[in-house]
Amino acid sequence: NLVNFYQAIRAKPSLVVSTVVDMDRFGVAARERPERRFICYMGNMELAKDNVDNIIRAFSLVAEKYSDLDLHLYGRPNSADRQVLVDLLAGLGLGERVIFDAVSYRAVPEILATATVLVSSQPKTVRAQGGFPTKLGEYLATGVPVLVTRVGEIGEQLTDGTHVFFAEPEDPIGYAMKLEYILENYEVAQSVASAGRQLVMEKYSNRVQGKRMLDFIEELCNS
Repeated sequence: NLVNFYQAIRAKPSLVVSTVVDMDRFGVAARERPERRFICYMGNMELAKDNVDNIIRAFSLVAEKYSDLDLHLYGRPNSADRQVLVDLLAGLGLGERVIFDAVSYRAVPEILATATVLVSSQPKTVRAQGGFPTKLGEYLATGVPVLVTRVGEIGEQLTDGTHVFFAEPEDPIGYAMKLEYILENYEVAQSVASAGRQLVMEKYSNRVQGKRMLDFIEELCNS
């Protein structure tokens, strides 16, 4: 979509680099199991971009069934968005099951790798139409099952049930059903996660994408 937008302004050679992942940073290493299983969201928690409230509502629908499972939300939302989420948690009675935190850059890979499920939820917006979230590539690189909403160009790059699990946007009930499927079929979900990581290594790693960009620049220089 971004290529089409800019080509309409002035046609020029273009290269789409959906995302770039430093695989050395997200290498699979020995993982120490946490005391409690947890679902993990990591991002800026800007509700206009990531409707984390959809994740919270979905978690509320499965929380009673999975009493050993918590929800960890990592990010730095603005004060207004944070208050919206705090009020929602209070209304749903989930305060003790949901952790809000902000983490350092170095801590990100270990936290992601020790989660049970990695989640993201984007609403269907104009902003999402031409995007591929950076965190999605990083999520997949960990080899942990990933659940995201099907928005923008994600569905053109990844296949539901093969590399990742899709839920429809702005549908907490459908999101909860997909989350429950992952938890109830975790060996299958881990196989999907392994295929997702392999895809990132083959298609989105910094080495692969760096080579694509270099080839593109050299072709331009030689034309």
